[in-house]
Amino acid sequence: MSRISTKMLSVLLVTLVTVVNQNVNADVFLTSENLNSALKQMQRSQLQIQKNEEHEFALYTLGKTADDLAKLLSDEVEAHANENEKLIELALERSKGIQINIFWEGRNSRFFYDGKVLNEYLERYPEGQYRMDSLYRTITRDFFLLVPEGENELKVIIEKKESFKNKYPDFENLSEIEFYLAIDYRDLWRHYRDIKALDLADQMAITTRQQFQLIFEKYRDKDEGEIARRLLERFIVEAGLKESP
Repeated sequence: MSRISTKMLSVLLVTLVTVVNQNVNADVFLTSENLNSALKQMQRSQLQIQKNEEHEFALYTLGKTADDLAKLLSDEVEAHANENEKLIELALERSKGIQINIFWEGRNSRFFYDGKVLNEYLERYPEGQYRMDSLYRTITRDFFLLVPEGENELKVIIEKKESFKNKYPDFENLSEIEFYLAIDYRDLWRHYRDIKALDLADQMAITTRQQFQLIFEKYRDKDEGEIARRLLERFIVEAGLKESP
């Protein structure tokens, strides 16, 4: 199973968690009104940044609005395919005109914001008021877009998610981070398996299984628990483990 195919299951997870935790109105998609509102907000934030007015808030708001617009475009395509193509093209063109890069990523069939401003926020305000949300957004983007190679890269992204989980245990969308972490553990297990580091592979198999089991038990009565159960069953078969919970 490739990392990408597992990510497609995680796309479903993101949708489910968004509905459950944020009570998003499923009927709200791209319109001229909410597009103009987003563009005007990004322009206001850019002007505030230039004038150094409420710089931290303006920088965060710019990155958040751009990221939210990318999600809005993705929701529009998922709901209506290309029915609103001209408005989507206008959104991309107008965003590009104010130096905001939103692009279509075919492997995951979603729009993404490149995260430049969110990364800048995290660099400039490492303990800032909006660090938690900015970090969550960058972790989510990187999970879908980056394919880590080798032990060191996998350990870096694992440490980032473990740190987030430990620092923000009450975060409303923590289930997403927990799922991403389980996939990272599984990929590190695959790495150890492939290089014949059997002792490390055995240890990581236990860690991966425990992470999926934790999610399953924590969200047993929710959609997240069902997704975890399916992923756990697939991992047990792949890793040749005994006894499916």
